[in-house]
Amino acid sequence: MTPEQIRKVIRKRVADGTYGLGTSLPSHRVLALELGVSEWAVRKALQPLRDTGDLRSIPGRGNVAVDRQATGPVSYGSKQIEQILRARIADGTYAARTWLPPLSDLAVEFGVSTTTAHTATRPLKEEKLLGQRGVLGTYVIDPEAPTEHAPGSDTARCEQAIRTRLRDGTYLPGSRLPTNMALADEFNVGKGVIRSALKPIREDGLVASHAGLGSYVTDPRALQPIDGARAVEQIIRARIAEGTYAAHTWLPPRTLAAEFGVSHSTVQAAMTPLKREKLIASTGTPGTYVIDPQRPLALPPGKTPHHAVHIGQVIRQRLRDGIYPPGRQLPTVLKLSVEFGVTRNTISKAFKPLKKSRLVVSGLQGKVYAARQSATDRPGLLSAEQEIPQLARATDLELERGSDRA
Repeated sequence: MTPEQIRKVIRKRVADGTYGLGTSLPSHRVLALELGVSEWAVRKALQPLRDTGDLRSIPGRGNVAVDRQATGPVSYGSKQIEQILRARIADGTYAARTWLPPLSDLAVEFGVSTTTAHTATRPLKEEKLLGQRGVLGTYVIDPEAPTEHAPGSDTARCEQAIRTRLRDGTYLPGSRLPTNMALADEFNVGKGVIRSALKPIREDGLVASHAGLGSYVTDPRALQPIDGARAVEQIIRARIAEGTYAAHTWLPPRTLAAEFGVSHSTVQAAMTPLKREKLIASTGTPGTYVIDPQRPLALPPGKTPHHAVHIGQVIRQRLRDGIYPPGRQLPTVLKLSVEFGVTRNTISKAFKPLKKSRLVVSGLQGKVYAARQSATDRPGLLSAEQEIPQLARATDLELERGSDRA
């Protein structure tokens, strides 16, 4: 499916109300899984819709389907916003006894200040179409039960939001939930409220927790007894195939051990065949990640992206691929430090195992060269340790002679 075809599907769903105006679209990952495409294709398909104003990207809510009349270069007053909100309440976009988007989100959507958005809601409150629950926010009044508030307390509101995210795939099986602190900041509540909101969700078996690892989404396949590394391997393999563990993302071995109730060594044993098949890789300190077939040597973001071990692996691969031909000088330590965004000391550390393996050798003035074949492989010729320094000396001498002649 091409980006243009994806775009047509999204436009159709907005037109028929599948994605109501003012509501958030599923995440890129969920859309990619549903449509059988990559997240890159989804992002490329949605960008023109944001450019034309059919969608608006709102922090904390993702891509929101908006009314084309509510966007554009001109600014809209509170009266126009009031009419749009009134229409959304009438057509069910904002259903009875549900929370209205926060004023800050409405302000971003319509390109106005929060004061203007607040002014737009005032007549609707006077007409008893909207109600206010203090700091909790604004909700749509149910005409059949006008005295009932929107889904009650902070705890209920947070629980409902988390359950919604579990249903729509925002939180995928096997993934870690944001920390209680992060959720508390997002919902503007205390950590105790988040703990209370998660309690019934845990009791339903949708979320589990482990000391020191936080909360993670359970997988129905993992609820049955796990018998050894083979079963863990099959679940990890399935999650990689379906995109739960997307390419170029980090894997959580400790979380997997807690989820499956097995030891860390069992998880490592389960990952061994996946590493042999180049589905995942480990980089030492940063951890294990899903290999991106398009960029097999690239590390995912979010952890130390460039360290000596990884840089050494990249240089080793370049030597194998002939990017650094035998006998040729490698880029200087300074150039490599700029390329990888690390210190020169880190590059020097990356070279150490390569020199020990005799894949590279040092020349004069700190220069490093790709080694040629050893003397045992090429009888009668100098070894790499002898040849490269001599080559370097000859090159430097020739440069000096040329400078003297000039």
